[in-house]
Amino acid sequence: MVRPGYVSQTFHDPNGPNDAEIIIYGYIPSLALAVIAVVTFALSTLSHIGQVARYKTWFFILFIVGCAIEVVGYVFRSLSSRIDPYSVPYFVVQYFFIVVAPVFFSA
Repeated sequence: MVRPGYVSQTFHDPNGPNDAEIIIYGYIPSLALAVIAVVTFALSTLSHIGQVARYKTWFFILFIVGCAIEVVGYVFRSLSSRIDPYSVPYFVVQYFFIVVAPVFFSA
């Protein structure tokens, strides 16, 4: 019986306790792009921490929080791309953090 949706031939069958029957993304997320995003947002976080401390612009702390949340989201996306793309917790965490972070940028 063929399951609807995308099932990868390179990863294990989705039989784990927290696995979906198909890859929720519809594709396997790119590890390279996730790592680039982690590095970019981590550098941005460090840069903004330095600027906030130097210029004492404390209202930019929300921007630092947003960048840190993006880092967490993309770390889980890279885990999802490399370890287990069927994992529902990985998907939920990365989706929530990547979608919620821009709220802090616009606050």
